[in-house]
Amino acid sequence: EDQFPSHESFLTALAFQHMSIPALKEKIQRTLLEDELIRREIAPKVEIDDEATKKYYEENKTRFTKPVLYKIRHIHIATIKPSGKAEDEKSRKKAKRLTDLVNEEAKEKINSLFKKVQAGESFSELAKRFSEDDASREQGGYLGDLHPDSTIPEIGKAMVKLNEGKTSDIIKSQFGYHILKLDEIIPSSLIPFSDTKTDIMNLLLKTKTRNLFIEYI
Repeated sequence: EDQFPSHESFLTALAFQHMSIPALKEKIQRTLLEDELIRREIAPKVEIDDEATKKYYEENKTRFTKPVLYKIRHIHIATIKPSGKAEDEKSRKKAKRLTDLVNEEAKEKINSLFKKVQAGESFSELAKRFSEDDASREQGGYLGDLHPDSTIPEIGKAMVKLNEGKTSDIIKSQFGYHILKLDEIIPSSLIPFSDTKTDIMNLLLKTKTRNLFIEYI
């Protein structure tokens, strides 16, 4: 209960879980008894040898494989959407004209930057000077080491088609316009067994302990 701002919020949380205070106390008591039983009677009997650990690693190598990553930079020019909050037709038309004006300027700006990139100007310097992504601008547009599923679909689809050192065409997303540069492709790699051995052993210990507990009760 100490983790909640008030007694009322604590009761509300219990109600959402369809649980009363007596039921919660019973659950806590049961958990404590189970933990004590495991500690005294079951855990001392559980052993996992190196052979079992290695076998798990060999049979589950996909779980220990780092995916291909793409070291990506971008230049971003933002677009806007109409607010949709205007109450009358005149205001809506005015908002649309303003939106169209801003977005047309954004299109002209990205086209101008695209020509500079194609002419061989420094991508990083262009990003620092003109990109509207505050999070990456000072790093020369550096977005990070990305997996296609870890970014927006438009960037994910475009970056996997690039060769190292190459730049993309202009890309349109819900956030505006982007130009990408692929600095490096980081190949997929298997995490060494030595780096995962302890984690695997802990997982196997936990699983075997839980199974023995189920058998015990």
